[in-house]
Amino acid sequence: MSPPVLQPYLKEEAEALLSACDFSRSWRTRDNTANHRPSADRDRAIILTLLDTGARASEFVFIKFNEKKSTVGVDWEAMTRTGLYKLLARLGQRAKVKEVDCHRFRHTSAINFLRNGGDVFTLKGLLGHTDLEMVERYLELAQSDYAKAHQMVSPVDRWKL
Repeated sequence: MSPPVLQPYLKEEAEALLSACDFSRSWRTRDNTANHRPSADRDRAIILTLLDTGARASEFVFIKFNEKKSTVGVDWEAMTRTGLYKLLARLGQRAKVKEVDCHRFRHTSAINFLRNGGDVFTLKGLLGHTDLEMVERYLELAQSDYAKAHQMVSPVDRWKL
């Protein structure tokens, strides 16, 4: 049995998720009642960090926020994995994006790393893999992009020779 096909986020899906950070859902009984979310900046930072780093959920929740304590004595609590998954699910619903989870961000980060010229050995190290098996799955998907692109511009195919 072959492993499931990895589906990275499309750019439009990432943009929709970022936009979903700004406002709450409208009331069920009244349209246009969405409010600005006080956690919008934090949530955008979460989306961008997951997208850019490919961090696992367990790695992400251990990231420490190092800022001097403010004069109002704000205590920052670490986000839990469950809290992270719930946040992503809510953002996905608001953005109308399916299958929003940390692993899909990880896949998107890895595939785009390769599409943009990164090498498999560096990616293996960045993702913390001990072997190249999973990285090769990302590479297969990135290489299929090249095959599709070539087919679109191939003189033989375009000229139907």
